[in-house]
Amino acid sequence: MEYNETEAVLEGFFADELFADEQAYLSELFLLETIRLRFYFSGELLGQAEKQRSVNRFLPSMEEIDDLLWKKLDTPLAPEDFQRMLDWEIFFQDKCLASQEAGQIWRIERLRLRLGLSAFGRSVLALSLLAAVDGAYRAIFQFMQGDVEKSYPTPEFAAKVFFYQKKRGEGALYQEVEQAFAALGLLFPALAESETPYGTQLVPDQRLLALLLGEGEFYPPYLEYHLPDTPLEPLLFRENALERIRHFDQNGGGGLLYLYGEKGAGKKHLLRHYCAEEGQGAVLCHLASLTDQEDGLGRKKKEALQIGLREAAYQSAPLIVTGFDTEDKTQAKDLLAWLKKEAVSRLSAVFLLSDDESPLPGEELFMLDLPPLNEDQRRGIWELYSH
Repeated sequence: MEYNETEAVLEGFFADELFADEQAYLSELFLLETIRLRFYFSGELLGQAEKQRSVNRFLPSMEEIDDLLWKKLDTPLAPEDFQRMLDWEIFFQDKCLASQEAGQIWRIERLRLRLGLSAFGRSVLALSLLAAVDGAYRAIFQFMQGDVEKSYPTPEFAAKVFFYQKKRGEGALYQEVEQAFAALGLLFPALAESETPYGTQLVPDQRLLALLLGEGEFYPPYLEYHLPDTPLEPLLFRENALERIRHFDQNGGGGLLYLYGEKGAGKKHLLRHYCAEEGQGAVLCHLASLTDQEDGLGRKKKEALQIGLREAAYQSAPLIVTGFDTEDKTQAKDLLAWLKKEAVSRLSAVFLLSDDESPLPGEELFMLDLPPLNEDQRRGIWELYSH
């Protein structure tokens, strides 16, 4: 096939300057990643196929994988053209940029931009989504990773596929993969806690699938999201507190505000009014809903914060963490250190809510006390709602 013919095929798939819709974006992204897989398979694995099967006879056969990849690719281009087909990456990126300029930012691109995810990171995410939605890709990953138990991609495998035959020295390759790990750890919380991160399978959680594929509105029980235009009851007798939060925002914001007051003082209500005033939604992460009876409680709370941060970044909303005072001091310090490192640079603000004064004296936090309403104020609220 001559270059002009190959170019014509490319133009056939990428004829439009913009993606028609979310599904068109996903289809072309998944096609691009299938091209990468096919090219890596053809150039690197065909000669090793029988060796792999002799080690693990439960793996799919080379013929099965070859057939699956051709069916998934579904294009007339011949195997020797796969290097040139990787030019599709340029076509795809150009369409992403054109779509952004037109005000169309698709879900994965939105998350990528807000978490600082590289093109490699996007490829990793796309491979994990392919495994989640299509069993054929799980078989492909089992074979290509030489392990029947690895039906989802690992960072090591994804790097081999993405950087195959790209001119990168080992040092540069390692650095690029390492730089992607901070954002990937928010997408896949198990990765951040793994002692062997390069070999960890990247399995998307149910909320990430709902967020990126638009399939339902699943939220884990500890997570809430309130839209900016969600109706709110009036904010009464808390104007001074609201003004102090505005002051926090206007003087740097982007940090941690510790809001404390007795139960029923209206902490969440106050912050939701602040978010609505800023034209933002509100993401709430309830740590107290994760109980002491669960195994690995500290890990589960860290994972909840990771998913909460990811949600807040995607929604361009502050993160409101309740139940922070339920932590013991050591665990609270660890979570606070993680929030300072990962959340402050990515979010407009993080609010920690407590029923008591800070359990972490000496920490540099913007502190705000929400005192209980006096008797006249409580009577005023009662009179307002009793008529």
